[in-house]
Amino acid sequence: MLEILGLLGLAFALSALLCRLVIQARVVDLPDGVRKVHATPTPTSGGLAIGAAFGAALAAAAFMPGALNWAWSGGETGLAHVQWAVAAAFGSLAVGAIDDARPLDARLRLLIGGLASFAFALLVVNARSFSFGPGQRVDVGPIAAVLGSTLWVFTLQNSTNFMDGANGLAMGSIAIGLMGLAAVAASCGLWHLVLIALLAAAALGGFLLWNFPKGRVFAGDAGALFAGGLAAYLSLVLVHDGDLSPIVAPLLFFPTLADVLLTLLWRARKGRNLLRPHRDHLYQIAIKSGWSHRRVTFAYWLAAVHCAATGWLVSFGVRAAPGHGIAASFAWITALGPWLALLVLAWIAVHVSARVRRYAAARQLDGA
Repeated sequence: MLEILGLLGLAFALSALLCRLVIQARVVDLPDGVRKVHATPTPTSGGLAIGAAFGAALAAAAFMPGALNWAWSGGETGLAHVQWAVAAAFGSLAVGAIDDARPLDARLRLLIGGLASFAFALLVVNARSFSFGPGQRVDVGPIAAVLGSTLWVFTLQNSTNFMDGANGLAMGSIAIGLMGLAAVAASCGLWHLVLIALLAAAALGGFLLWNFPKGRVFAGDAGALFAGGLAAYLSLVLVHDGDLSPIVAPLLFFPTLADVLLTLLWRARKGRNLLRPHRDHLYQIAIKSGWSHRRVTFAYWLAAVHCAATGWLVSFGVRAAPGHGIAASFAWITALGPWLALLVLAWIAVHVSARVRRYAAARQLDGA
């Protein structure tokens, strides 16, 4: 356990140190007056520091027998899945770094991300079955499994990038979701997945020392695509290797997904270009209305903690045995927990979004 704590401390400290070097490098992100809400040029490429710290901690684990034995207890096949997830996330980091240095066309960036998501779902792991009760599984077939898993990775990764516009909001929310993922993985005995998720969360924590609340450095597309991609790939591995309902995954990262998907739906209903930069997200409306970055971020972090905890709690019911009598009835209720939780959270999100949209329209804050 001391070795694991040492690795987490290394990821955190190295990320913080490298972010300080990034600040000194003065590679800045310029305000654009459209999507970005910062007012002054700010050092970016913090995502490179996050990725480097995470990678260094993984490399250090190779020299710690205790950490390796702990991680390998999850099984060789599962470890291979995690290795592919990490490799795919670093591919996303590279694409994001290129985009930070010389902006890519949005369609090209989305195409690259979509192809990478598809390749992972086709060649590594995908979510093929849904749980509707104790021992009740519905197999959706290989085609639907690959396409659905591709959509999941593509959506969470790009949602993280879209939400990376307020100090600490996106990276902190993903870090909280990763800790929730680690808790679920621990309950499934997937210790290699626990280690990777916690190391990523620690590296994000080191970045947040400089990013929140004053925004002295930004993650850039490199950081957003890396963090969102890693979270998406790891959660897909969790669902597959942990034999969980795929509904558990979106619960862990629900606030990020809800804001983006509801905003895109609202823009589509208004006939607005979905690929055009905008400031229509709920967090952006809150900032335009006078909320500070700190207040907005704390609100999303609080929601992220509740959703991650919900995902962890309902994951137990998916693995419940059928039983008999009262035990059987309870097992059925808990097995449907992920679906019930998703419905409740979706209702809350739609209700909150509608109220915020009405507020924004009354004060002419939408579409600005």
